[in-house]
Amino acid sequence: MLLPGATYSDETLSLLTWEAYISPKVIEAFEAQTGIRVESHFFTNDPQRSLLVSSYPEAYDLTLLDKSDLVRYQNLNWIAPMNLDLIPNEKHIDPQWRDSQQLGLAYTWGTTGIAYRADKLETAPDKWADLLNPSVTLQGKILMINEAEEIFIAALKYMGLRMHEMSIRTIDLAYDILSTQRPHTRYSIEPLNQENGFVTGEILAGMAYNGDAAYLKKYFNSDINYALPAEGCILWADYWVMLSKSPNRRNAHLFLDFINTPKYARENAQFISNATANKAAYQLLSEEERNNTIIYPPKQTLKNCEAINFNTSDISREMNHLFFMLSGSQ
Repeated sequence: MLLPGATYSDETLSLLTWEAYISPKVIEAFEAQTGIRVESHFFTNDPQRSLLVSSYPEAYDLTLLDKSDLVRYQNLNWIAPMNLDLIPNEKHIDPQWRDSQQLGLAYTWGTTGIAYRADKLETAPDKWADLLNPSVTLQGKILMINEAEEIFIAALKYMGLRMHEMSIRTIDLAYDILSTQRPHTRYSIEPLNQENGFVTGEILAGMAYNGDAAYLKKYFNSDINYALPAEGCILWADYWVMLSKSPNRRNAHLFLDFINTPKYARENAQFISNATANKAAYQLLSEEERNNTIIYPPKQTLKNCEAINFNTSDISREMNHLFFMLSGSQ
């Protein structure tokens, strides 16, 4: 606890995160208690985060990764294991989300599915087919997340395939499907504000992270709904990781411990409208919050859902090459 009148003005902590992904109240409470000034920097997609981390390795202390990226970042020597002895509140993390290598500390988890404007569509889109083979009503008003893995896995699910069936051949088949759809869609990472395409009505249906859909519905437009595609969704989990050349490791550990205090973990979950990996924070949520099926989908609805799980370099190269052609086309 920071003593009254004490100050540590030279103490800082640099975070590299998604925008609007930590409650300002939590940041303020951490700064007030520790005297550590938090500097927040934002990335808009995974490639941008990788570019920032590789270009400025000593500029950041902590960043967020999907679980599927932990090993890749470790192999690149971009992240270092944490000392869990310095994070006693780690005990509140649900065991199913713990990383055995201690490379990452689970923060939040969710699904990638379909968001849509319920007030503007007679029939709710509930299949990847609705986006990839769109009706006339949806043509030109579809959003696809501007991330290679996300769109190719959606196409894989549309084809009735599982993650282990991903190969050069199936990636090329997925490209054909996405190429046909491309003239009718927008590739974008939409801002979480009033300019978002779902909020303005420019987008009627599209790929979305469930937390983003819940956030937009809560703060901007109650007619935004979310569906898990019948063919299966994408599961994801975000983990805090320590950068290898972090100049403020002590402060980083203090921060990770602080945000896993149950009341602050609850505040973060409520603010970002995502499922918390902190089981004690989950118990502090209201019954209404725990029963929000956009954020906490029933287990039976996840039976066809899979986490991103492939590390084959030739598949990644082919996917990124084809994605570059898709994302650059009009």
